[in-house]
Amino acid sequence: MKKFLLGFLCGMAVLVATAASTSDEIKALISSTTVYFHVNGEMHSLDSSGDQALNYKGRIYIPLRQFTDEVGGAIHYQQDQNAVDVYLADQHDLSLQDKDDYVRMGYVETKFAELGDPSAVTGIIKFNKAIPSNKQIVIAILNQNGEQAAVTEPIRLLRQKVSQSPAGNIASFEAYFPYMEAIPSYQLQIQLVDKTEWNYSQVNGNLNGAGGINGYPLAMALFTDVWGKKGKPFPLEIYLLNVSDEEVTVSKPVVFEIAITQNIEGVYQPVRTLKSSSFSGAIPWKQGAAMTTLIWDQKDDNGALVPPGEYQAEIVLPGSAEGYSGSNSNEENTFTIPSSMKTRIPLFIE
Repeated sequence: MKKFLLGFLCGMAVLVATAASTSDEIKALISSTTVYFHVNGEMHSLDSSGDQALNYKGRIYIPLRQFTDEVGGAIHYQQDQNAVDVYLADQHDLSLQDKDDYVRMGYVETKFAELGDPSAVTGIIKFNKAIPSNKQIVIAILNQNGEQAAVTEPIRLLRQKVSQSPAGNIASFEAYFPYMEAIPSYQLQIQLVDKTEWNYSQVNGNLNGAGGINGYPLAMALFTDVWGKKGKPFPLEIYLLNVSDEEVTVSKPVVFEIAITQNIEGVYQPVRTLKSSSFSGAIPWKQGAAMTTLIWDQKDDNGALVPPGEYQAEIVLPGSAEGYSGSNSNEENTFTIPSSMKTRIPLFIE
């Protein structure tokens, strides 16, 4: 790892973030200084023929993006969060790769957990090639015999999306996997798998109590950002949660609907009904979930854009699912799924 350089870049990232957050005007001189920097025995330079350095109160300031590009790093400016992320890693630091070398990972940490915060894999990822639009990245945890003991949910990037990551991009990632005891001599394996309508997700935090979920062993929850600008679609995330202490398998396909209504003088009027694809399969224990996303494009059932105002999205419940707990496939049950405060959310269109 280029430790000196990373520290230098982090300092500049703070400077940029601070400058972006203030309206104070700063006057600086254009500098003719040529800036040389040395990385792993190689010399790079920034001079006045390109983006120019600035002299401010006797200190030289250089363009952070150009500097990062020169040393093979990646930089991400998130205007809505007023933040700059800078990533820098040698190829030697990224020793874990998938079989087709789409990505490499390094500084990987694996945390096994049976209670509390979920089991997780974290680290740095570099994209050697753009990920195909029909694929997503998961990490398999293999035991000492090379057998698959668990698979993470699709990885998440810090302030970015995998689908928007071009070749050369570097980012921090995180992915949860089911609660389990530590595996001795485990190995990690990066896998590119087909995107599916429903994916495993591990839900963190306490969902019980006032305003929480209802149902056992299966419960449901609905999440999204409740504020949206006119015309911008709402991604509505449906979670079918297993809140028991053993795996639950839904043996017969089940479909869920979301009802969109508008608050008109205190009365909610129907606007749109969205329907999920069918789900069947195993759901891990302890708030493991099957998750899918439905997109509301802010249109009614006739295809017309709705006006700004207050709306509500609600999973149509009660519902039920056929299945079994643990490995008792001969003991099928009908699991009732009631409504709760977590199955409805307000939506505000500005």
